[in-house]
Amino acid sequence: AIKYGRYNITELIFYRSQSGKFGADMMDIATQIHAKKLEAAGIKQYPLTFTFYGKRQRLDDVMIGFMMHAIKHKKAFSRDIFFYAWYFQSQRDGNPLHSGLWKVMMTTFESIICDTSNKHGWQWLKKFFIDSLIWYLPHPHPHTEKKSRSSRRAREKRDTEKTNYN
Repeated sequence: AIKYGRYNITELIFYRSQSGKFGADMMDIATQIHAKKLEAAGIKQYPLTFTFYGKRQRLDDVMIGFMMHAIKHKKAFSRDIFFYAWYFQSQRDGNPLHSGLWKVMMTTFESIICDTSNKHGWQWLKKFFIDSLIWYLPHPHPHTEKKSRSSRRAREKRDTEKTNYN
């Protein structure tokens, strides 16, 4: 997905550079990302908790869980909530590529890519998944997380149990 995202971004940059709007588009994307980061940091400041499915959970956990559910079932969702969930996951783990959210994203992505006849899946992918600001964020480095595999597995299991809304 990262390679596809990079390809998509490269293609977008190529076409925008041909149209002369490249600088304005990149500035607009950078401004949107900056604004979303400030909004997410503002949300994170307040320790809001909710009772969700009979359990007391923080707002960031609820957003991550919602996004995992929406992506898994290919439902419509807000680009803002997707960005916030990714931001919260990135802040929490340092490397979101080892998170439950990433695994759900890649599983759904792969299922759509493998089924070329599923027109609805491809439309969902284009409208909600690929057209997100998270693909413009810096790629997390795999070496930023120095934890052992067992602690990572325990965290993934906890995240999956915490956000399992089937």
